[in-house]
Amino acid sequence: MKKYTPFNPLTVQYFSGFDLSLKMSMNYLSRYLKGWRELEFISEYYYLLKDYVASSSLFEMHHIYQNNDYLLVKMYPLIRILKEFKRHQLKNILDSDLNKAYLKYIDKCLFKIENQNKELMNKISTLKKIEINKLVLRIPHNSPSLNLYDKYSKSLCISKKEFIRLSNYNSDPLLTRLINGKRFAYMAIGDTSRLFFDLERLIGNDGKEDIQGFSFIPKYAISPDKEDPVKIRNYDYLFQDPNYFTFLNLWTNFNSAFEEKVKELKIKNKCRRIFVISLHSFSESYINKKFPSHKRKFPDINIVLSNKIGDVTKQKIKRKIYYLDHKFKIKASFSFPYNDTYELLNESISNAFCITLEINKKIYLDDIYNPKIRNDITSIKKYLDEFR
Repeated sequence: MKKYTPFNPLTVQYFSGFDLSLKMSMNYLSRYLKGWRELEFISEYYYLLKDYVASSSLFEMHHIYQNNDYLLVKMYPLIRILKEFKRHQLKNILDSDLNKAYLKYIDKCLFKIENQNKELMNKISTLKKIEINKLVLRIPHNSPSLNLYDKYSKSLCISKKEFIRLSNYNSDPLLTRLINGKRFAYMAIGDTSRLFFDLERLIGNDGKEDIQGFSFIPKYAISPDKEDPVKIRNYDYLFQDPNYFTFLNLWTNFNSAFEEKVKELKIKNKCRRIFVISLHSFSESYINKKFPSHKRKFPDINIVLSNKIGDVTKQKIKRKIYYLDHKFKIKASFSFPYNDTYELLNESISNAFCITLEINKKIYLDDIYNPKIRNDITSIKKYLDEFR
């Protein structure tokens, strides 16, 4: 068995562990930054305190990478336990000098934990930046297109009032207010409601959602006040839509123009890599209606990384995301509530990778039914600005 030595968060070995087993190392890091430590953190000299920590039922087992191997260690929520000991156990130490010594040591431990956390955050922030040569952005569902009902009304079997209500609910409104456009080499913003056609659904796809009626030209829409999806078209086949060829051309022009621009940027700038950010939003009520069997808590932002991104790059991106989560107090999840991402159709565009960001509407909108931007969106704007 390998000899265990106390963990030093600033060792190069630990950070290389992200590349080998990101999930395990990230779990350790998550607890570490919340004040969890191993028992070895407490000096043997203060055996009463050490025994108190060891007897706690509050612990978790996590891996660290050390000496070219992963070690499973037991972590305790030391900040919490130290404060409990300070409040409830010190009165049992009758010797006043010993009592003072323990009190001083506990304060020293709390101060040490705080400083270690600061050192670790500074170390993470100064690590080599993820090499993203160019960033491009697409927001396919930005517009509810409330002014286009009359133009395309023959495609739908719902009233204008119902169209406005459903279109607001099913779109990703006001996302452009959250991003700094100067960061992106190119932006493509969708200006047509998903109720007419969906810019990110593949034409002719026969996936589960397409079969259920949520295809390139959807037959149903999710309603904010009804359990079942609302039928918005009366025909059975997409090509029966009176605006089918118009929608097909709009879809083709949007996506082909976007991919041509990505290819042009790649060639013109001789980029080693291009990252495509596909920005969306989601509402918790929408997900509850569409996927009623899920039991997980909703994140503030959902992130889906393309399977074409290499493991090492994925792990670097995840490390950056965890840093942003901690810095801006924003909870991110990977591949929940959605687990698929936009992919470029033109496979000849090499080293162009896609990342989907889904922002929970409650953190940037006051009212998801009648979209209005919140006043306190500074954190999410800074989060997205530093996502690179």
